[in-house]
Amino acid sequence: METYLQLNVVDDYESDKSQHVCHMSICQNNNFKFVVLLVVGYTRAYPSLVPKPPAVSLLSLTPIMSIISQMVIMIGVQFFTWEYVKAQPW
Repeated sequence: METYLQLNVVDDYESDKSQHVCHMSICQNNNFKFVVLLVVGYTRAYPSLVPKPPAVSLLSLTPIMSIISQMVIMIGVQFFTWEYVKAQPW
């Protein structure tokens, strides 16, 4: 796959330089994923489980509200940024 992307970079470089950047970022992203795969894949399991259960359930109100509030904040920031950029005179 990496060879295909490199060949595409050479072919597309003459016609559009933005494609060159796009293909190279895909290639670099795949290399990063491969390194993470190797590190996580060779990590051994912990020898024993902890008998004490977690203090909070993942489906209780606090973790759910934390995720929902994070989503609302991020959507708000992205919407504000989108509207701000659209309002610029360029």
